[in-house]
Amino acid sequence: MLNYDDKRRFKDTGCESITQLVEVGREMRKEENMQILIRYLRDHRGVETLEWILIGGLITGVGIFLYPGVLQAGLGTVIGTIVAAITGAMP
Repeated sequence: MLNYDDKRRFKDTGCESITQLVEVGREMRKEENMQILIRYLRDHRGVETLEWILIGGLITGVGIFLYPGVLQAGLGTVIGTIVAAITGAMP
């Protein structure tokens, strides 16, 4: 239920209905969100972090690409050697 202050504020907006007022509010939020996005895109503080994330992703991608061929055989040999050393050391 609208109290006296709410009714006065509604009149001050120049809107003829609640629906129109809601639509005006939505448009204002869209503009605010666009301004926030523009400020974020102009802000360069996160660029270095983004670069490091991309480099990490690139290294991970190369590792995944090479694993089935080159790395899998080498890792299998290393793990086999470690397992043999552990089982040979057990009484």
